[in-house]
Amino acid sequence: MIHPDPTLRPSPTQILQNRALSPDSSKSKAELTRELHAEKLRNEMLVKQLKEAAICIKSIANESVKMPSVTKIHSRLIGKKVNRSVSTTTF
Repeated sequence: MIHPDPTLRPSPTQILQNRALSPDSSKSKAELTRELHAEKLRNEMLVKQLKEAAICIKSIANESVKMPSVTKIHSRLIGKKVNRSVSTTTF
C-alpha cells in the first residue's frame, strides 16, 4: 500500500478483500444479514429488560417513600449482649 510506484500498489478493492484488514469480507451477504438481525434482536431484548428494571426501581422507590416511619422497638437480638444459659450434662 505504501510502495512508491503507484502501479505496484494494490487497488482499493484488493485492500478491502484482504482478510487481515477486513475479516468479514469472507462472509456472504446472507450471513452478515443474519448476524445483523440477531444483534438487533439482542438489542431489543436488552432495551426491554432495561425498561422493566427502570419501572421496578421506580416502584420500589415510590413504595419506600410511601411507607410510614416505623418506631424502633428495642429488642434483644441473639449475638448482641444476650444472656445465654449454658447447661452441661455429665454421665
